[in-house]
Amino acid sequence: MLLLAKTQPPILYVRTIYDHPRYVDRLFTDWYDITQLPKDGLKVTVNFNYCEFLGHIGVAFLGGMVRLLEAYGGHVIIDWNTLTDKKIRTNLAQNGFLCDFASEVPQLRKRIF
Repeated sequence: MLLLAKTQPPILYVRTIYDHPRYVDRLFTDWYDITQLPKDGLKVTVNFNYCEFLGHIGVAFLGGMVRLLEAYGGHVIIDWNTLTDKKIRTNLAQNGFLCDFASEVPQLRKRIF
């Protein structure tokens, strides 16, 4: 899930995550990497270009990651234009992610189904 590009501001590329133990192990590694990021004023863009599927575990992790970065005082921008896959949008909606993070993009919430 975490592919942190060395750009300014950094881009977090969301990887494909299925609900399978192999992917949970990857998320533990990602969590460690995220906790090593600078805590002051970090601005991060979330990008879905390389994500083919995001299972329920991945959605929960992504939501927790966004909240953690915000708790660190960072600012997270979700690039909604990169969210083109209907299955991913559906999982984000079913898990409450869109309600929490896409309130500023009402047309996105309408296109879900």
